[in-house]
Amino acid sequence: MLRCEFSTDAAGRFTAFTVEQEASERHPLLRPHRVTLGLYRRAGGSLERVSRVEVDVAGERTALPSLVGAAQPDLILLNDDDTGYVIVRFDPRSLETALSTVGALPDLAARAVCWNAVIDMVRQAELPVTAFASMLAGAMRSEPSLPVLSALREPADWLIARFAAPGQAAEARTLLDRSAAEIPGLTQDPEPGWAALRRHAAAGEADDARIDAALAADPSDAGRRSAAAGRAAIPDAAHKEAAWRLMTGDEAGPETVTAVAGGFLQPEHANLLAPYAERYLAELPGLWRSRDGHMRVRLANALFPYPAVTPEFLDRIDGFLTAGAADPGLARIVRDHRDTAEQVLRGRTRYGR
Repeated sequence: MLRCEFSTDAAGRFTAFTVEQEASERHPLLRPHRVTLGLYRRAGGSLERVSRVEVDVAGERTALPSLVGAAQPDLILLNDDDTGYVIVRFDPRSLETALSTVGALPDLAARAVCWNAVIDMVRQAELPVTAFASMLAGAMRSEPSLPVLSALREPADWLIARFAAPGQAAEARTLLDRSAAEIPGLTQDPEPGWAALRRHAAAGEADDARIDAALAADPSDAGRRSAAAGRAAIPDAAHKEAAWRLMTGDEAGPETVTAVAGGFLQPEHANLLAPYAERYLAELPGLWRSRDGHMRVRLANALFPYPAVTPEFLDRIDGFLTAGAADPGLARIVRDHRDTAEQVLRGRTRYGR
């Protein structure tokens, strides 16, 4: 990971500037990088690059004396042209600029660096998921590429499903849906009617009869999967149990499992889903043994109960892994989810409400 550290004088000019490199616990080796550093300032409704510096990063600290005396800009962007395989972070002013004005960057690669950095910050519990949702909603009015906006909805949904506290999930999704509706040509969901119905079901505003009526109007395979996902989203114990049995039974294919899991695992339903945290660890080894390679991986990933994650559940995962009884492939998947779940808990503790 690369970040900038600097000091400024009373006039806002750099008196020292370094690029600092941090290694992760999994990959503790620091590597050399050749990256571009871009300095941007606000100019009307856009961000204008006022300086560009090639940086050969080596070791923990790389000094840039050429920037001493330059004025601190609104955005300092490491890996500006997105040619280096690195994760970057922002100083506070640059973060505020990226969150509020990313669509004003003229270059697609620079915008991609900002998006990837902010997504990683949410994943590392350094930023609330609501900040990313607000950033994306605001960018819908300024991002010139509709494919980029459409592609960003997938990581947004992924982050909301895992990192949002119960009160944040509906707020974030509503914000994104309302913003998307104002953009001509922007399609956020291939089945917008079903997606809306699933959200109503999750809020307790749509019952089986309403889902039956929608299915009668769309009896396709996709319609049947969407109907099953809608029923899984209904917030009561009976519908959650029926959804679990459907996903873990012999009849559901991989597309059905994925769709139903999307309805089943609602952040707002953490209390209803608490029993399924225990059942995940209890039932998954048997499912792993009885399913083929593709399907068992799908189940191990789709069923992980992120809304119901607690510190106690992480302890039980540790016991599950330490016991050594799980197949190595299953243990690897569970361990990866456990690592993400630890970050999820950290994020909810810092930013949840």
